[in-house]
Amino acid sequence: LMVVCTTSSLAKGVNLPAHLVVIQGTQIYNAGMYEELSIIDVLQMIGRAGRPQFDTSGTAVIMTCDNTRNRYQNLISGQELVESTLMKSIPTYLNTEIAIGTIRNIRQAQCWLLSTFLYQRILVNPENYHIPSGLTVTKLESHLKEMLAFAIQDLKTAGMVKLKENGILVPLDSGICMSRYSIAFDTMKLFQEIDSEDVNMTDIILVLSKASEFSQISLRRNEKSFLNELHKQVKYKLEIQGKRKTKLKLIQSAQEK
Repeated sequence: LMVVCTTSSLAKGVNLPAHLVVIQGTQIYNAGMYEELSIIDVLQMIGRAGRPQFDTSGTAVIMTCDNTRNRYQNLISGQELVESTLMKSIPTYLNTEIAIGTIRNIRQAQCWLLSTFLYQRILVNPENYHIPSGLTVTKLESHLKEMLAFAIQDLKTAGMVKLKENGILVPLDSGICMSRYSIAFDTMKLFQEIDSEDVNMTDIILVLSKASEFSQISLRRNEKSFLNELHKQVKYKLEIQGKRKTKLKLIQSAQEK
């Protein structure tokens, strides 16, 4: 193939080595709004150019707006700062480490957190993580240990791990399942709320619809006809939840009048 035009998803996920890679625009439509591609995704795409085993050189062209030009110039020159996102999902990754046996007690959990990229970035740029600047290393580490204690308590309350009196952390079936199938912590808590003795398919579908893993899926205009036809064959009819439901009720009321 001389030329391949792909979506951003295909460009990120499939091995397509090339001599020239052109990113025609750095914004994607997600959850009802436009947002910039992540730096990791951009690097993944331009990394297709000039693969050593396929070519001796490569060229990448990034087409972007004027207000984001500096961002990609800094990226190419190696000046773009990368921050950690671990803060948002400490319970999820902590549970995984406990489930696979890397972490067996609180002391090991503390050592794990202090060995992460998050800790290194907090030392340099604490304000980015909502931590006051000017704190000593000892106070920063105490702050992180408090965060870790809250994460362990969350996992314990949700039934993912068991904390013994001597500080030993034991993975439970729910935590092992969460780790094995890469389920988000918030989603796993939703499943824990289901009454196992009085559960039906409707309850399960409602929980799945609330899962954060599906939060970025949006309805495409060209899919409406197909989904409407599919809806006629659905066995389990569900009411629309949330703000969308309220909006539809208002529309129906106006039509009735």
